[in-house]
Amino acid sequence: MFPAVSSARTWTDVDGRKIEAELLEIGKGEVVLKLANGKTAKVSYARLSTADKAFLIEEALNPRPKGAAAVTGNTAKCKGFEAFWPSAAQCSLDLKIDVVSEEPDKHRFIYHSAHFEFICNAQLRPKVVSAFASLFEATHEFLRVLPLNNRLTATPTKLRVVLFDSMEGYLAAGGPPGSAGVCSGSGARSMILVPLESLGVRKVPGKDEFGVDAKQTNTVLAHELTHALMEDEVKAASWYIEGSAEYVRLTPFTTGRYRIAENRDAIVAGVTGYGKRNDGGRALGKKIDMPPLSEFMEQPYPAFVANPQFNYGMATLLTYYFYHLDGRRDAARIKAYVQALQSGEDEPDARKKLLDGREWSQLEAEFSAAMKSLGLTLNFGS
Repeated sequence: MFPAVSSARTWTDVDGRKIEAELLEIGKGEVVLKLANGKTAKVSYARLSTADKAFLIEEALNPRPKGAAAVTGNTAKCKGFEAFWPSAAQCSLDLKIDVVSEEPDKHRFIYHSAHFEFICNAQLRPKVVSAFASLFEATHEFLRVLPLNNRLTATPTKLRVVLFDSMEGYLAAGGPPGSAGVCSGSGARSMILVPLESLGVRKVPGKDEFGVDAKQTNTVLAHELTHALMEDEVKAASWYIEGSAEYVRLTPFTTGRYRIAENRDAIVAGVTGYGKRNDGGRALGKKIDMPPLSEFMEQPYPAFVANPQFNYGMATLLTYYFYHLDGRRDAARIKAYVQALQSGEDEPDARKKLLDGREWSQLEAEFSAAMKSLGLTLNFGS
């Protein structure tokens, strides 16, 4: 066990029962709480709510070093709205990994790349960390060079990534069943939870060390990283939250490089089928029945994620349209939309920047024509 510092908070167990208590210690499989009457109680980690587990990770298991870890990469240089759309995004070919601390007795090992802090419960060789860190750093660079003024890519502290040596540990920490990684929190306090196996990192047979499968990529993780690096102000519409993340996920990625100029076919394959490499798609086919676009773009998030295959697929196409096919094909309207959200406008008002004087029927017609050029037929319902 090791001590923790925490003020009193409300804890909830899996049956919904609540108590006010301070966190005293975190042990293997349990926590020690100080109750309001001064007594202590041990509570099994498995009995805690998902919110409590997230709290332990966020505030107790993985405290920030004093002053927070400063980035050593390219900061304060996110591309402005006037920049050209990039053709590619490449992480540094000389990806340096720093070993910050290794505490075997606490099962806590910390490694740094330029923009990320990796916190793992198992020891990893820097070479292994470097192998999977290329996806993280390349995704950061992707979002930095997009001409959408993504200010979170210029923050002075590193984004935390918590790694687990088993799927059981990942699930116990609140990772959704069946997921390969998840973003917890938002904005500068975002954190990514990832089981090592999602990164192709596994125990080397016959050795007490881990190796990495260089051929394995995790496009789902790119989706979650996009969420973590997206500013809270821009997370205002369900279609854009998920469509922009899917845009990154489906862009071809190999050896630390996103080939942005080549992502059209991959995006179409990911929406209409199961992806170019059969690595995850929405399988909507090439003839798609759509609700009115105004209804689709106004969906509250719980309703949106309740039908992920259809909604995520259509959001991807809509994002691609506004990025590459709308108007003069200069992304002017989506840039104006993002600028409006960054300046504090409510989403319904910012959405007028996307319409830009058009009626919804006109936007539907123009969107349909653009999708026709990609080989897709959209049928809008009434």
